[in-house]
Amino acid sequence: MLFRSLVLLAILLGLGYAWLIPGSLDINNPNENVRIYMVRAIAEEGTYAIAGRTCLGPHACRDRGRIYDQWGYVNDKAITCLDGGSGPDCSGSLYAGKAPSISFLGVVPHVAQRGLWRAIGWGEPSKAAVIAWLRFWCVVLPTIAGWLWLAAHLGRTLGRWQAGLAVVLMGAFGSLSLTYGMMFAGHQVAGLCLLAGVAGIVERRAWLVGLGLGWALCVEYTAGPAAVVLGLWFAGQSWRERGERPLGRQLGLLLAGAALPLGLLGHFHAVAFGAPWHLPYAHLENPGFVRDIAPGFMGIHLPNAEKTWGSLLSPFTGLWFWAPWT
Repeated sequence: MLFRSLVLLAILLGLGYAWLIPGSLDINNPNENVRIYMVRAIAEEGTYAIAGRTCLGPHACRDRGRIYDQWGYVNDKAITCLDGGSGPDCSGSLYAGKAPSISFLGVVPHVAQRGLWRAIGWGEPSKAAVIAWLRFWCVVLPTIAGWLWLAAHLGRTLGRWQAGLAVVLMGAFGSLSLTYGMMFAGHQVAGLCLLAGVAGIVERRAWLVGLGLGWALCVEYTAGPAAVVLGLWFAGQSWRERGERPLGRQLGLLLAGAALPLGLLGHFHAVAFGAPWHLPYAHLENPGFVRDIAPGFMGIHLPNAEKTWGSLLSPFTGLWFWAPWT
C-alpha cells in the first residue's frame, strides 16, 4: 500500500511541480537571475565574475560584460573594487551577492543544454529556456525526490503511511515550497540539503550528514543555524552509539562528506573577495541592501515585533499565513 501511495504521490508531485513550472520572462526575480548569470559565467567563461564595472566618477559607472550585455541589468550583486576605491562607486569585478553552490550545481545541466540545443540546430538557448531548464534539473526534480523520501521515511517511522502522506501533501502543496520548488534560488535547495542531513542521521551515514549540511551552508548562508541543530543531533547519536561506531571514524566521515562543498565555498570567497572567510554580504553594491543587513551581524539580530510579524503572520511572507496547518 505504501508503494502504491508513493507512485501516486510521484505522479501528483510531477504534475504540480514539473508540469506547471513557469518559464515566463515576466517572472524577473533578481534572487534567481543573478545565480543564473553566475552559472553562465562559470560554464562559458571560466570565471565567477558576472560582469565588470568601470567608474569615471561618483554615480558615473557602467557595468559591462558579454553575459551582462546580452541579458541586461540584474540586482543582488557584490563588487570587489580594483581601483583602491570603495563600493559601489568603484571600478572592479561584479559577482553574485549570494552563496554560490546552486550556481555550481547548474553548470553541468547548462553545458548539457547548450550541447543539446546545438546538436538539434537551435543555436544558443534563450534566457527563458535556460531558466526553465535549470529550474527543472536543479530544483524541481530534487524537490520531488526529497518529498518522496520524506513520505517513505514518515510512513516507516510512524507506522502509518497515511499520516506521512498527509504531512507531505500539506508541505508540498500547502506551503511556500510550491513556489520555491520552481525557482532557481537557494531556499528550496538548502532545505533539501538539510533533509539529506536528516537522512544521513536516521540512516546512520555520517558522510551523508556532512555532505548535506555542507551543501546547505554553501547554497544558503542562513541555513547555518539549522545545520548546527542537525549537527548536534548527529553528535548526540554518535555519542550514544560510540560502542558500535567509533567517534573518530564518524567524525572523519562527516568531515569527508563536507570537504567538497566547503572547499568550493572557500574557493569562491577567496577568488571573489580575497579570503575564504569573506562573504559577499560585506561587498554588496546596492546601498539599500547594505542598509538592510547593517543591524546586528550580517543582518542577524535579536527578534523584534516587526520581524516576528513578517516571519510568521504577514500576508507577504508569514509562515503561518501561507501554511496555517503548521
